[in-house]
Amino acid sequence: MAKRRIGIFILILAGVSFFPGWQMLGWDTAQGAEPSSANASSRPMVWAVKTETRGLDPHQFDYDYDQKPQRASLEPLMEYTVMPDRSVKIVGVLAESWKGSPDARVWTFQLRKGIKFHDNTPWNAQAAKWNFERLFALNKVPATRIPQTVWPEKGGIEAVDDLTLRITLKKPFAPFIETLVKKYMISPSAAKANEKNNDLGQAWCNENMVGTGPYLLEKWVKGQYVGFKQNPAYWGGWAGKHAQRIILRYVPEAATHRLLLTKGDVDLSEKIELDDLADVAKVPGVVVEQHRVPRLIHLYMIQQGAFKDPRVRKAMAHAFDYDAFTKGVWKGRAAKPLSPLPSAVWAFAPQAEIKQDLNLAKKLLTEAGHPAGSFTVTIYILSSYGWFQPREAQILQADLKKLGIESKITDIPDAGAFISAIKKPDVGPAFYAWTFANAYDDPEDNLRRSYRSDGSLNFFGYKNPKVDELIDKGATILDQKERLRIYGELQKRIWEEYPGLFTAEEQWFITRRDTLHGYDFYPFVINMSPNWYLMWVSDKTP
Repeated sequence: MAKRRIGIFILILAGVSFFPGWQMLGWDTAQGAEPSSANASSRPMVWAVKTETRGLDPHQFDYDYDQKPQRASLEPLMEYTVMPDRSVKIVGVLAESWKGSPDARVWTFQLRKGIKFHDNTPWNAQAAKWNFERLFALNKVPATRIPQTVWPEKGGIEAVDDLTLRITLKKPFAPFIETLVKKYMISPSAAKANEKNNDLGQAWCNENMVGTGPYLLEKWVKGQYVGFKQNPAYWGGWAGKHAQRIILRYVPEAATHRLLLTKGDVDLSEKIELDDLADVAKVPGVVVEQHRVPRLIHLYMIQQGAFKDPRVRKAMAHAFDYDAFTKGVWKGRAAKPLSPLPSAVWAFAPQAEIKQDLNLAKKLLTEAGHPAGSFTVTIYILSSYGWFQPREAQILQADLKKLGIESKITDIPDAGAFISAIKKPDVGPAFYAWTFANAYDDPEDNLRRSYRSDGSLNFFGYKNPKVDELIDKGATILDQKERLRIYGELQKRIWEEYPGLFTAEEQWFITRRDTLHGYDFYPFVINMSPNWYLMWVSDKTP
């Protein structure tokens, strides 16, 4: 796999001013302030997380907030790693090496020897085989990141010998290895011993973890924290500097995050509001990092009523005040999207910029037979997920009013209820706020799930047979140049059909203490977990 470069902008705050116009350094530039002479502390490493895991079973749940605690005890075959030259590549963890057949159907993995699960049972090809069979049998989100059309047929997952695993897919699938960075392995013996009513151990595995990883689950107090201690028998050993204990503290309130970080009670906070960054950045010992990440903010249009007409959707796209959102709400710390793919994804191809043009919007509405006041819309938001969504919706509401279109903003506090609301058959025409972050560095992850007719995240009713065809074709070709051409055409087609408003490309802010070491950020870590084994803490700065 080709290396990708990462870039970060780091401010070490003791006497460095923070101002609204600060810029992210280039993608190929990195600055660090890691004090190499610091000594590792015996105190716990504490992270304040904004969202609690839904469960500890990696075959059921694999969103970023699920995988943070999972990764302490569980490990994948391979994962993204930041290299000394600041590039990012996939390196083996439980697999030492792997290779694919020329047609990307048959994948053979040589597994790392001498590894045992926490229950002292061996990690081997039989254990890997069982994990993949369970993953596909459960058929939940972690499995569906691999298209069902390419899943192995019966007998397609083989333990060739004790340390060789072979997976034969139904069809070629070029980004197969990239999808495996989110597939964590659990002990077959532990899961089987705790099965109830043929549930494959799901209930037990959601509360317990028996993996091969560096830390053992110590305690999970739901709604408060999850704690880990070192696994003394970890196959990687404990030479060098490592955290002795880890505490992921669930803190839903932004104000509490800020207090804990500035006092030095946590080593990293996930929920410092954008409006608070300037003040937080002035606190001695606080580090603020700004990163380019594969994360797009949208207002999708549910294609019912007037929104079935692409001219109306185009009018909506030209009605929105993008500058008010990116420069006003985000204070210049978000970019304007130029594609349905985030710019951090390797196949990104910029399209023509969409600008606010109310005269064009009015002309398009008239041409489509929908003059001012002929329909109303609802704007659905989930403000508990995105602090910016109420302001984003208000900008849209004000802009629609200029076109004579009345709108109602509906803020639904619960994510499950939000999804249920936008999936109702008679909900539209309507907008709904949505943020998508690629889980791995391949356009397949975004385009299939969001824009294929049967995509798992296509709640807005977008359908284009040619787009479906190109998505399927792009996933089955190994030639990178040909894939680039296909994904370029896909981006153009989707962009010109206006499935939604692409309102901002978010930049990611890490707010931590300078007592946290070994946390190497890379763009796709926002949708998974860092490797806790690489991190450690020093004592607080006097």
